[in-house]
Amino acid sequence: MSAADPCAVDIAEALADRPEWLDRFGHRIVLERAGGAAVGSIGLFWPPSAGVLELGYGIVPSRRGLG
Repeated sequence: MSAADPCAVDIAEALADRPEWLDRFGHRIVLERAGGAAVGSIGLFWPPSAGVLELGYGIVPSRRGLG
């Protein structure tokens, strides 16, 4: 994956536009082991509701199903 992958750019831009998402319970970047490319993000929907914690994530299409 190149640094110019549109999905990776979207992830980086969304997190740059919303720094509050990177708080203690917020989003984290998912990095590919080989090369360290950003391939997605993962985070908690906070605070928990009725004792249930929800987790959200997204992986760029080119890297889905590989791990």
